[in-house]
Amino acid sequence: MTITKSLITLLCLLSFSHQAFSYNARSEEEKGCKKPKFRTFVPEHLSEVEPGSEISFHVSNWADPSTIKAEARKLPVELTIIDKTNFFVAKGKLPGDLQNTFARINLFARSKEGGCLGQGGWLLKIKPGQTAVEIPESDNTESTQ
Repeated sequence: MTITKSLITLLCLLSFSHQAFSYNARSEEEKGCKKPKFRTFVPEHLSEVEPGSEISFHVSNWADPSTIKAEARKLPVELTIIDKTNFFVAKGKLPGDLQNTFARINLFARSKEGGCLGQGGWLLKIKPGQTAVEIPESDNTESTQ
């Protein structure tokens, strides 16, 4: 009789454990929601760049191109989006105000189906800006003697 009770208990535990572990991490994808992915960052992660440098990155083709956004230190980066059929290329310039600092380039895009938000980014070191050097004026007046 104890073997029967043990088997029943074991079956009950397996039944409950199956329900507890039935959560699937891909549940968003099953609902038709696939987060956009970002890759091919130019310049590369941790590169040192001039203020106002051009940046670019690739976004997966299931992203809605009208939702692709970038910001550097909470300053918006104006982007040009190019459709390459299998992916999108986004190009822009860093804000000229960012100088002598590190800046994370934060990226955002929503998927075409389901509207899931994909996020990504990379870090750049921005060099000090070129400051105008004052050239002393030379005294070109001719002296008469």
